Amino acid sequence: MKKNSILFFVLILLLLINPIKLFSADKKVQLAQLQQAGSERAMEWLWRLDSDEQLFPFLKIEFEQLLFMEKNANVQKQVRYLANSKVVTSAKQNYIACIELVGENTLSAEDKLFHYHIYGWTGEKIYTIEKMKPYDDPLWSIYLFNNGGALLTDGARGCVYLYNGKGKFTKKIDLFEDDIFDYEKPIECALAENGDVFVVAAQKRPMTREAGTSQLVSGEPWIICFNVDGEELWRKAIENPTFSRVAVSPSGDFFILAHNSLTVDNRPLLISTIFDKEGNSIFEIPFNFRFSVFSSDETQLFLADKKNVYHVDLVKKTYRNIFTVLHKQAGIITTIALDNLNNELMVLTAKSIFQNKCFKFVEANFQKINTAGEMLWNIDLDQDVIFTPSIHYENFQIAVGCESNYKIYRESRD
Repeated sequence: MKKNSILFFVLILLLLINPIKLFSADKKVQLAQLQQAGSERAMEWLWRLDSDEQLFPFLKIEFEQLLFMEKNANVQKQVRYLANSKVVTSAKQNYIACIELVGENTLSAEDKLFHYHIYGWTGEKIYTIEKMKPYDDPLWSIYLFNNGGALLTDGARGCVYLYNGKGKFTKKIDLFEDDIFDYEKPIECALAENGDVFVVAAQKRPMTREAGTSQLVSGEPWIICFNVDGEELWRKAIENPTFSRVAVSPSGDFFILAHNSLTVDNRPLLISTIFDKEGNSIFEIPFNFRFSVFSSDETQLFLADKKNVYHVDLVKKTYRNIFTVLHKQAGIITTIALDNLNNELMVLTAKSIFQNKCFKFVEANFQKINTAGEMLWNIDLDQDVIFTPSIHYENFQIAVGCESNYKIYRESRD
């Protein structure tokens, strides 16, 4: 009886000291797997679930090669690619694209032949797209649809090229048929994961300044929506002189464009505009987003720049700041990921350094917050170096890839 009375007293004392923590649904995470990367440093890791619903890295991206991996970490295929070029995946990561520079020492200095290889997630090659370009033209960018089809952008000519899932060319889209300017044209695309549309943000030329003045000369940016067959659905001219990023919701019902207005006191006014599926502007937020993620029902949206995370209510058309990197931390937000089941956000922050001719991230930390901005858990990765920051969350597992290892954490609720 005396023992029970003591336990009851301790319970009451804990309630008085920290009543919220005792009864809240605080989540905890435990390190479930730590795997070393091997002799070659890892630039990035890509993830998927195995037949037992356990996360494993199916692709290790090194400096000049891709390693397609089995769930037991054995390498089943190695592929060479153009060093430091971007490796692209479809939204569901069933297809991977990389670039190869062909015959570098045999072609003339004026022309370069590039192969855009598309692989399945186990490493089998699906098809290859050949593109020849002058040495001083920008490198074509590639985007992948979930059916294995591809979209390539030619910034020198302001064109988009579509290919089906077997690599057959299907359509060329000239974004600015009336364009007479002989300038490189900034282009960025975003593909709806579950929808049948894609969006293009493009300019007729880069934004510049008038010679001898501080007056900006607009690049004439546009946001243009197409269906998967390349038929234009709508386009909107952007009054501001340049854009920086575009995104689309998984269903294709919402579009986000980050763009800059004229400067005030030598500082640009940053704007992120949200459009509906008809191209109507819903509302604007006064900052440029770098990362975006929608809730599964697309009623909520999380946007992040280098220092802040904003929670956007798409029904009420309101937003608020729920996370800020403190000045004393001297880091930046490097990526975000969403737990769609609980509508809780993971934020990875780190310090950027330049070392051995490339940027790296050190003193990393990632934590999970709810829509009220309350921290649910926090993990330091201060002993690790990261090249391409990413978080993969699926089936209560969180995967983080570093230069020399990868870590898989398991989340549980107390």
